[in-house]
Amino acid sequence: MTRRRDPFGFTRVCFRRDTGASADSLHSLLEQNPFVPRTIDRVFLQNHLSGKSPGDRTVLEPIAELPPGHALTAAPAGPAVAPWSPLPDAGDLAARLAAAVERALAGGGRCAVALSGGLDSAIVLALTGRRVPAYVLDPSLPGYSERAEALRTARTVGAEVVVVEASEDDFREALPAAVAAVECPLYNAHPVGKLLLARAMARDGVTLALSGDGADHVVKRDASADYLPLARDLFRAAGVSLVSPFLDDAVVAHLLALPPDPGKPALRAVGAGLGVVRELVAGPKLGRWCPALRRDGLPSHADRKGLEDALGAPLPPPADDPAWMRQTTAAMLLAALGSG
Repeated sequence: MTRRRDPFGFTRVCFRRDTGASADSLHSLLEQNPFVPRTIDRVFLQNHLSGKSPGDRTVLEPIAELPPGHALTAAPAGPAVAPWSPLPDAGDLAARLAAAVERALAGGGRCAVALSGGLDSAIVLALTGRRVPAYVLDPSLPGYSERAEALRTARTVGAEVVVVEASEDDFREALPAAVAAVECPLYNAHPVGKLLLARAMARDGVTLALSGDGADHVVKRDASADYLPLARDLFRAAGVSLVSPFLDDAVVAHLLALPPDPGKPALRAVGAGLGVVRELVAGPKLGRWCPALRRDGLPSHADRKGLEDALGAPLPPPADDPAWMRQTTAAMLLAALGSG
């Protein structure tokens, strides 16, 4: 049986290097194969701590992660490349996006849109009309909240809005659970917001979240998978399925038929046709990174010692906040693995 990973890596495929047994997370694979040796992969940790790609490595030596656009076959040589073959380019982009949204809404369960302040999620909300609420994360961290922009988008559509307030302490408290869900270290706390938003949705009975995730990855041909699978796994950890219309096969096929263009003119045209606010259609993309979190208590001395033991070497003092975050979350990952 062949198991394939999608071209932009939204859904992970972890597999045993010896038998080829696979699952969509380390946790699931370990549940199915409880006797897999939990030997820590030092190279995986060293690569993350130095800001390098881990390649196909995971935190456990016996388990690898299938790269995006690859297929796992029974061949002894391991995973074989499976090039992405786009569908025939029929129909315009707006129609394909609308069809993807309708398919998601028809799946049953309570649905909501994870609305940021950007163009992509604004397009998704506009395509749903007033049928589903928009959930907006409002972190009380300097320069990080997109509440004002998101509320302007929601007012334009006339959608119900649920604002989810989140403090720095909320981010700090959720960080270990976020690391356990994504099964890798982080260099910034930005993904933690996905978990906080998903938890708020789950408390309200939402089981399906529509988002604008992936649009930038497709138009830029970014198959690094350093963010998309994290977003999916963080929502899943809260019991919410994350669906992005921009990762729908038909939408991907249309966008791949166009030249790569980070300016996203095709998506801007769709937004203009849907009546998305002009600032988003015509303005530049504004990226936001989570500000540095307080370092006290993260991690404890014992956690840091556990990471040094796994590496077989002392940790250097972190040079900056990303380095501190990598060390902190690597220690949390080992702690989560030990308790799992």
